[in-house]
Order: sequence, then structure tokens, then C-alpha cells
Amino acid sequence: MESVFPQDHLSENDAAVSDVVAANTDDSLGESQWLVWLNILGLSGAKFLWQKPKDPRQRTYASNGRIYKVYAHVPDLEDAARPKRLEHEYAMIRRCAGIAGVPQALAHERHGPMEITIYRAIDAESLHDRRLTLLPMMAAVFQLAVILARHSWRGIAHNDLTSSNVLFARNGRCYLVDFDLSLVTTRTQAFHRNFIRDRVSRETGFFG
Repeated sequence: MESVFPQDHLSENDAAVSDVVAANTDDSLGESQWLVWLNILGLSGAKFLWQKPKDPRQRTYASNGRIYKVYAHVPDLEDAARPKRLEHEYAMIRRCAGIAGVPQALAHERHGPMEITIYRAIDAESLHDRRLTLLPMMAAVFQLAVILARHSWRGIAHNDLTSSNVLFARNGRCYLVDFDLSLVTTRTQAFHRNFIRDRVSRETGFFG
């Protein structure tokens, strides 16, 4: 797949990205370092959305209708000990192609120590942040059940069903996101994990 970034620009700046990350030996990148890296990628105006609490080297940004999940690999830490979650999530979402209610994955790239996955943005809010009335909630439950059933038929278990990972758009459509913990298994096991073992948390009032 063709890169979504200008290759001539990136190739001459990969060393600069590496220097930015190598200069940090703790468990986080400083805000100034993130700004330098975003500028190198031409994303200086990107909107910060989220930083993973237990993994501060992973951030999510939005720019020009796209979502960028970014991870800064650190030379002095053993990358082999860390699951390749961004790469895995990208592969799993590509495997879900054709299932309505799944974000569109555009690319997964590595530039120096920076790993990036790019998705098409969805104009929606998580159910954790949005309180629905009875009828929209019933519609969301139905749509989510259909999405999970289609995943189960393909042998895909999401494994992280929470209200934060279910989005509800203004047009009433429901989306399931964050596939970094998902796995491929049998249809029976996928159904069990999607509908029984990994029920949507009690705060949504869906299944628990």
C-alpha cells in the first residue's frame, strides 16, 4: 500500500525522528518532542485526542478527516517484549472489511522508531460519553448485536467490549472500535467471547 506521507520528506527526516525518541530514556515523550515529530510528518496542526494511560508512548491524533494512532518505540527498551498492537489492530480491521460498523483502516507504517496507523475519522461519540434515551439505546443494542454476529461468523473475537469502544454517530449508526486485543478463533469461540464472556460493561446497560 502506498504511503500516506510524502516519502521524500520522510526519508530525509527519519534520522531526526530517531534522535527525538532516542533522547528520551524514561517512559514518556515530552510534549515538545511530540510537537517536533508531528511537525516532521506535516501534522503540526493535528488535534490531540487521547494518550494511553498505561502506555504513555502511545497517542491518538486527528487531522483532515483522519485518525492517527502513534507509538514511539524506544531503543533502550526491549520492543520484542511488547505486543505489536498497532500492527495487529490494523491487520484485524482489514480482516473485517465489508462489515458495517467497523472503522476504515487506511495504512500502517513505520518511520524510524515511530509506528503509525491511520484510519478514516468517524463523526461519533462513545457511549461512555453520550447518554442515550430509550429508543436510540435500543437501536444501538440491535446494531451492536449485528456487528458482533458478523464478527463471530468470521471467527473474530473483539475481546475489549466497553462503552468507550462503542461509538454512536449523529446519523444513528453504531460503530465498534479498538481491535488491538482482538483475535481470530473458531466461530463458536468467537460467539462465546463476543456475546457471553466479554459482555459490554454494566455501565452501558447492554448485556450485564
